[in-house]
Amino acid sequence: MKHFSKKIVSAVLSTAMLASSAAALSSGALSASAAGVGTSFKDGHAYYKITSASGNKYEVRLTSIDSGLPAITIPKRVHYGSAWYSVTAMDPLIFMNKQSLGEIKIQAPVTSIPFACFSGCLNLLRLELPETLTYLPSNAISNCMNLTELHIPYACTEIDSNAFSGTHLTKLHVHNSLTTFASNAFTNNYYPTNVYTYYGGSTWNYFQTKSSLHDLSLGDVDNSLFVNGRDITKYQRLSNPTSDQKRRMDINRDGYVNQADYDYIYDFTDEYDFYDCTCNNFEAWLSALHQTNLRNRLNTLR
Repeated sequence: MKHFSKKIVSAVLSTAMLASSAAALSSGALSASAAGVGTSFKDGHAYYKITSASGNKYEVRLTSIDSGLPAITIPKRVHYGSAWYSVTAMDPLIFMNKQSLGEIKIQAPVTSIPFACFSGCLNLLRLELPETLTYLPSNAISNCMNLTELHIPYACTEIDSNAFSGTHLTKLHVHNSLTTFASNAFTNNYYPTNVYTYYGGSTWNYFQTKSSLHDLSLGDVDNSLFVNGRDITKYQRLSNPTSDQKRRMDINRDGYVNQADYDYIYDFTDEYDFYDCTCNNFEAWLSALHQTNLRNRLNTLR
């Protein structure tokens, strides 16, 4: 019996010691995280500084990148120590005049970027802006002479003055979510050759006398920013479709809505599969409609 009691006591003590150790480790981890605010570290080819490390909020800001890079991707999260940190901010001057860069992808969930963020990247061929970007500041993409195509994220509602000064875009993809477009966003009449946007609204009106416009609302009867069989179903259930709904469903622009228009959707959407309006199948669709091709990319219209 004594031997059995000793086993129980031993087990209780072991459990207590483990619990104590776990608490100490937990406490140590939390204090280490709290002490980490302001700590700088490198991940890949980029440098970050911890701005928050408590509770459920672990965040860093991008402070610099290596020089001489041909391309760089800033991810949504980076790892340091035992934690993952969201990249939620960027210091100014990080990309400015980095002439070695041919490709920049910003996947980090930032809502704004610094003034003149990508200015002077003369050899930049491809720029992917963050999906969460709500504001494009002054001179953000100025003097990027070799950048010919750009997608403005759906979240973006404002573009400031001289944002595209000195650029020679041939294709600009921008959505009707944009409400403020500075009158001098482009300088010296270097407007994009082709603008892809939804019919009507402030964006369409802004470019109406400046660029060739291409309507992204074709087929999108339910205004979901996707085109698929559900648009056909919705249209067929309408007892009295509006003129705008008719315009959207008249894919081949012959003045009528019939099976030929439905076939365009069936042929280019893989039988009811969702797809982004600015991606692969829509490029084939526009080509079939004898409109300027759309490059197969980019992000989020959600």
